[in-house]
Amino acid sequence: FGAEGYRWSANEIYLVHNTLIDDRAQPGVFLRVRPGATTVRVVNNLLVGAAGWDLPRDADLRNNISVKSEALDRSAAGGFRLKEKPTDWSPDAGQVATHGQPLTPWREYRHPRDTAALDGAPVQPGAMQK
Repeated sequence: FGAEGYRWSANEIYLVHNTLIDDRAQPGVFLRVRPGATTVRVVNNLLVGAAGWDLPRDADLRNNISVKSEALDRSAAGGFRLKEKPTDWSPDAGQVATHGQPLTPWREYRHPRDTAALDGAPVQPGAMQK
């Protein structure tokens, strides 16, 4: 984020309820944010693999769950669902909206290129809820 520079007075990124997968032999970077961002919020994500972060010190980085690739059910369509829901995780609502946009998911990803409405609050980190 910000690799080309910043041109607005408020340069914000909200990475919330995503599933990020790094299957590379050499760990990569899930998110790199160049200096100058006004807000960096990374919350309630499912992180698969050994990648790390390149974020400013004041980034809001919380309630993200890291797992190994073996924790995913690769037999399911897309292979992005956890085999078991984490027992020690509950959604961190934090700020539930910003600039009128909700930060809590109301839809989930369906492989290969679709989404489906959720029928309740998120039950696990990441993009897959059912």
